[in-house]
Amino acid sequence: MYPAASFSASTCAWCSQQTSRDGLKKFCTHRVCKQCIIIDKLCQSDCPMCWYINGAQFIRDNKICSGPVLSQGHKTKSSTKEEIGDCMICLEQLGSSYHKLEVCGHVFHKVCIDQWFQSNGKQSCPSCGYVYGISKGPQPPNGRMIVKYINKPLPGFENENYGSDQPTIEIIYTFKAGLQGPLNPNPGKPYSGTTRNAYLPNNEEGKEVLRLLRKAFDDQHIFTIGRSTTSGQDNVITWNDIHHKTSIHGGPERFAYPDPTYLFRVRQELADKGYK
Repeated sequence: MYPAASFSASTCAWCSQQTSRDGLKKFCTHRVCKQCIIIDKLCQSDCPMCWYINGAQFIRDNKICSGPVLSQGHKTKSSTKEEIGDCMICLEQLGSSYHKLEVCGHVFHKVCIDQWFQSNGKQSCPSCGYVYGISKGPQPPNGRMIVKYINKPLPGFENENYGSDQPTIEIIYTFKAGLQGPLNPNPGKPYSGTTRNAYLPNNEEGKEVLRLLRKAFDDQHIFTIGRSTTSGQDNVITWNDIHHKTSIHGGPERFAYPDPTYLFRVRQELADKGYK
């Protein structure tokens, strides 16, 4: 994920979306909206800007290998009882009972790594980042993702060559009301249905984002259930950290176009969940 190109005093420094001052929380010298705050209890900072700025240096300093390619050390290392220390997820001692990941060889409590894989969506090793797969997310399973096309270009994409294609992709997400599942905050309690619209340019990059969004939707990672940031209601379907443009006109402050860096940012958000 990369920070937006610029921001003002009432704009989130990470996603560049306009919001009220009440909707912003201040960390260090950065202003970050509530939706972009890091809520992982293992993180030492709530600010995504600080993690972005310092992350690359931290990886270099600690010789951390990430992604699907492992260092030779990871391929050949074998854990012995003498090398076993603490579980890096819960920071408690592993003891004699632990789970060793098959490829990279890192070890954790079985309960901890199972919960880590499930809660993060992307089943990646917390130590080295090796991706083992993608879990189903907290999105209700009864939704539909419908794609239509509009014969009018989005602001900022008027000069694209669309050939015989219509220039704008419209995504319509629909959900019926239902009961919350085990990955939701109140399992067994009802949630209300909803319909959400989103828009993409029908160029090559927009088509690729649509393909990735389809995969994320099928894996139930586009939405979750929680409290609405606009209405304040609980037990409603909300976005799950993958930003969408829900309007055509109005710029970033209205979750709309033009926004020159949006497609780049949303691809980074999708990559963070394992969709590349």
